[in-house]
Amino acid sequence: MERPSLFQVPPGAIADVNIIDTTSKINNLEARFLMEPPIPGFSHFPELPSWSFLVESGTGRKALFDLGIPKEWRKLAPASIGHVDQLGWRVEVDHDVSEILQQNDYKLDSIDSIVWSHWHWDHVGDPSTFPASTELVVGPGFKNNFMPGYPTKSDAKLRDSDFQ
Repeated sequence: MERPSLFQVPPGAIADVNIIDTTSKINNLEARFLMEPPIPGFSHFPELPSWSFLVESGTGRKALFDLGIPKEWRKLAPASIGHVDQLGWRVEVDHDVSEILQQNDYKLDSIDSIVWSHWHWDHVGDPSTFPASTELVVGPGFKNNFMPGYPTKSDAKLRDSDFQ
């Protein structure tokens, strides 16, 4: 059975896509964590940025694809923070995506949707910094696998506030 598309895109439609430097950086990430086989002499990645994408349709609808790392990343669910600490990564974040948008004269209530590509802590940002009218779009089965969040579920990877 064919699934209906979540996004109805008319034939020939065009969207503008803008990349947002989320000011997020990860350092001390071992190459073996993301790729195999090992490459001799390449033990660690250089500083890794995290990006978000603002997609604007011809109809004026706006969606953010991922939010990078939240500025207050130490307030993530303890299971996610523990993972970062255990691996010895160094994380720096200057601004939340919501702040970057406002600094560039975007009104947060003009953002219709936030789309999470997946649940990893370096993609979810802080959706609570957007108005409650902003839709959070996740894939099939996401809610069953990740809700409730922390602190309702002590070992959850995401926070209850991410879903509210």
